[in-house]
Amino acid sequence: MNSKIEEKRLTLFETAQKFGINARETIRCSQELDSLLNGCRGGLIQQTKDSGLNPAAQLQPDYTVGKKEAFS
Repeated sequence: MNSKIEEKRLTLFETAQKFGINARETIRCSQELDSLLNGCRGGLIQQTKDSGLNPAAQLQPDYTVGKKEAFS
């Protein structure tokens, strides 16, 4: 799946360079990439549900990593 995503990402970049970011071809390619990414994310959510983990907790970034506490 990652190779398909990477291939579509490169195609999107090339299409945007050739036709511009607002061209129909670029928008269609972007939507196809979105579809691949959403499919990948959906698979990740299903895997975490199957393992009994909370998928929302798995996808949330941890903004506290690498930050110092304000008060010691």
